[in-house]
Amino acid sequence: MHKLFPLLLLILIVAACSHVVNCSVCPKGYFATQNIEQICHVCDYGTYCPGDDHSYVCQDGAIAPQQGQSTCNTCDSGRSNSARILCLLKGTPSDAIEIFTDRYGSPTPFIVSKSTFVYTTLSMPYSTNLNYTLQITFNGPDMDSQLLLYASTKTGSPSAANYEFFGNGLNATLSLPQSIGSQFIIYFNLQAPSSQFRLKYYAKSFLSYPYVNDINSGHFEMYHPFIFQNWMTFKKDNVPEGTTIGVKVRLLNDPSLGNNNQPVDILYSSNPFIVNLNPNNANLVVRGTDNQYITAVFKQTKSGPFVFGIVAEFYLRTVQVDLY
Repeated sequence: MHKLFPLLLLILIVAACSHVVNCSVCPKGYFATQNIEQICHVCDYGTYCPGDDHSYVCQDGAIAPQQGQSTCNTCDSGRSNSARILCLLKGTPSDAIEIFTDRYGSPTPFIVSKSTFVYTTLSMPYSTNLNYTLQITFNGPDMDSQLLLYASTKTGSPSAANYEFFGNGLNATLSLPQSIGSQFIIYFNLQAPSSQFRLKYYAKSFLSYPYVNDINSGHFEMYHPFIFQNWMTFKKDNVPEGTTIGVKVRLLNDPSLGNNNQPVDILYSSNPFIVNLNPNNANLVVRGTDNQYITAVFKQTKSGPFVFGIVAEFYLRTVQVDLY
């Protein structure tokens, strides 16, 4: 009987309101639902609930960055992102394209001309004792030459004169630090040598431990990292072009967690412009599993530092890396 009480209460309220103007069941910031366990539900991000039992999406140029808002906040720029949670910066070009991934996390392709402004809304995991890095990679099957990429969170029109982040190459990649914020809009100026081509972007957060590991001695070992979703970059300085280098990796899992046979990827790019490696921009990937030795042989494509990466999305106990 107690489960029917909310429904009976709703029926009584609706009946009482049938002859009253502007009578509602839920207070401002909430909307009415058909759930008899919880009649009123808090208004979601990007929407407002004025107190008439309904939820409405904020208009373009207004946002609701918090739950439970009864009105939307007006943007000084007169423009907002499609989620209606962040305002666009003043000076963002009127033809700037919003790019995003679909609900399954797959990138949505878009068309780029010689100079195209785009922007996207991203979230950065936060931890006081772990170092997160958010990597953004632009690539596409139509690219046959380098892409120049200027990016900023402080101006809607980044350029060579005012950018915060810069990337280039066939698969241009940016690495954003954790200090950039938990949720933000980042603006890009994409400059391509050809007139038009399809492009995709990928954004993924990694735990770097640490950011770049020196392996000039030819050996690296780390115990008890206990980090999930590891992304590690290794560098050996002053390697001549054409040098063949072997890499042997062994990542030991924590046996108490029971996660055996988890994938481990060794990443390398023959494109010398890519130094921030991830699974979306490395054109040479060797895959193995945890608790086993994984070997790979790479040929240095340009004199300078030899850089390779490792991605392993599970809790680790020990990391062992050797060059030969």
